[in-house]
Amino acid sequence: TYESGRSDYATPERFRIGMIALRGSPKASPEKTLELRERAERLRTDLLERASRPDAFGDVARQHSDDRATRYQGGDVGWVETGRRGHPWPREVVEAISRLTADGDLSPVIETASGCYLLKLLGHQPPGIRPLAEVRDEIAHRLLQDRKKALADGFEERLHAGLQIEIRGDAVARVPLPEPRLARSETQPPSLPNR
Repeated sequence: TYESGRSDYATPERFRIGMIALRGSPKASPEKTLELRERAERLRTDLLERASRPDAFGDVARQHSDDRATRYQGGDVGWVETGRRGHPWPREVVEAISRLTADGDLSPVIETASGCYLLKLLGHQPPGIRPLAEVRDEIAHRLLQDRKKALADGFEERLHAGLQIEIRGDAVARVPLPEPRLARSETQPPSLPNR
């Protein structure tokens, strides 16, 4: 079952990403947009100068990122599958994730209508197949369910074998139905207390 169903245990390529988001506005003036871009470039230069310090990206994210969901985790977004739909970031950001190739890579400034982003690759998992040890219980459960269903189907088939079921409509029509009766209560409902 593991060998025949290997596609069921495939894992997509995943990236663990650090992100610094500097929010802008699509309605911002060209001067404000340029100012935001220059700020992002200064942060990137600072990060490149401090590349030997492993905690530099997290420190800069905590101080400067506008993304409240990741800011206090040092910009750590967690694991991202780029082929999945429904990411909360602009398309340009998701596309830039897959261009990061080695752990520690820092993206160029990514400019979008909603602001500027810096990304850092914190980890990478290539596509693969989950190992048998990891999916053993899942396979055992599926085999047990298949076996139960086969036994139940076989039992039902044996019950029906040799039985001749005939429904006689004329006999069913002669069966008298009881008259519906409304329940009557002889007792009075309780009264409210006097005040």
